[in-house]
Amino acid sequence: MLGDYDVFDVQERVIEDILGGYREQRALEAAPKSLDPFQQTVATTIQSYLHRPEVKRKTALAAIRFLNQPVQSVVIKELRSLLEQFEVDGEIVALIDGVTSLAVRYEAARENPETSNWSLRYEDLKLICFDNLCS
Repeated sequence: MLGDYDVFDVQERVIEDILGGYREQRALEAAPKSLDPFQQTVATTIQSYLHRPEVKRKTALAAIRFLNQPVQSVVIKELRSLLEQFEVDGEIVALIDGVTSLAVRYEAARENPETSNWSLRYEDLKLICFDNLCS
């Protein structure tokens, strides 16, 4: 006999290992590696308006903190759009609110990866275990 083991327990551990490896791989692919220089541009723009009376300092600082962490390219595209709108209308409060809203959405997506496009699930795996019988 090769050992005392339950083939179904081994199968469950293999499934969990496959799913865990898949999730880890997807998370590494999705995680941004470094700050985009454009983030610094937006942060500097907001920082230059911190002493304006219409700017809520706490909200502006939260937006700057968000801009100082790596984000995905989709977020950079939205930041570009927000800055372009700011350059047209000069509404710093709208820019800060837009960055804050973006931060909330981005953080929610990061905290709940199941809502993004994870495609491998437990039900998708069809594993077959064989048990060797020795006489």
